[in-house]
Amino acid sequence: MKRILSIAILALILLPFLVGAQGLVPCGEEGNPCQLCDLFGLINNILNWVLFIFVPIVAPIFIVIGGLYMLVARDNPGTLTTGKNVLTAAVIGLIIIYTAWVLLNTVLTSLGVASWTGLGTWWQIECAI
Repeated sequence: MKRILSIAILALILLPFLVGAQGLVPCGEEGNPCQLCDLFGLINNILNWVLFIFVPIVAPIFIVIGGLYMLVARDNPGTLTTGKNVLTAAVIGLIIIYTAWVLLNTVLTSLGVASWTGLGTWWQIECAI
């Protein structure tokens, strides 16, 4: 279990360098002062990074690790249980993360921060300030 945690921490540290992390803050440059709307843009940028870059890389790693635990378990029920727990945690984590994404964007749409543009780009935030 410590090995899984160390892999996750290593992925979290190295991931920005591997994907060429872009600036998350959408304001603060010369002539572009930060406004309240930029806070929602920052939240959107962080969520997009987590949901579309970090999770699709880390979740399959945990699914493979859980499958390997189950594959090598043979007659050891403890290892089989560990594999099942890792797989269950990975799937439940994916469900929680993407459900939270849908709920947050629904709240932002109802507050008027994000506009409903159909199902194609409903997660994009555009401020009209």
